[in-house]
Amino acid sequence: MIVGFVLIFLVGFCFGVYISGKMTLKAIEIQTKKYVDEKNSSFREVFSKIKEGRSIFKSRVNDVVYISTYLESHGDVDVLLLIDKNDLSIFKESFCIYTSDGVDKSVLLDTISLIFKVYDKNINDVVEILGFTLYREEFEKSFNIKIEDFKKSNIFSQPEVSEIDKIKEDNEERLDIDDILDKISSFGISVLSIEERLFLDNYGNGKRN
Repeated sequence: MIVGFVLIFLVGFCFGVYISGKMTLKAIEIQTKKYVDEKNSSFREVFSKIKEGRSIFKSRVNDVVYISTYLESHGDVDVLLLIDKNDLSIFKESFCIYTSDGVDKSVLLDTISLIFKVYDKNINDVVEILGFTLYREEFEKSFNIKIEDFKKSNIFSQPEVSEIDKIKEDNEERLDIDDILDKISSFGISVLSIEERLFLDNYGNGKRN
């Protein structure tokens, strides 16, 4: 009788665990579907806002394009386009709200295509500064200088001539092969200075421009 009671208890317990697990999985599925639906809805809203002209091009840094807009459920957001990966993400301040994982492909591709269509001029209006690709207008506003003037500054001027190069240039200006040969003829090679010997050696090896 005790054994029967234990068996009934175990069966009931297992059945309860099974039902509970099914309900938990169902709840997870519902939550997951709800989240995916919210993502798709948000990306569709982004598409609509850009199409309606209710978005602003903010910046471009290398292959990342920044666009700001407004979503009913989140307020002001930034939409990030990764050019090299053909992908989108939605940020609220510094927090990523949505990535494009699970988003309807047609919605994603249509939104990316629209961004390139609407903001093509901005995306390609860039400057190359020290290995970085930057949106020209934002760069000029941030540094309060026109890019043409910036390029004329010291950063873009000819690199400073090293001391060794200065010596070489001085040597080439004041040393002459005929004068050195006359000196050797009159006094011997031992009277040549180190600079004159290097000049003569380079001249003989064809290194003199």
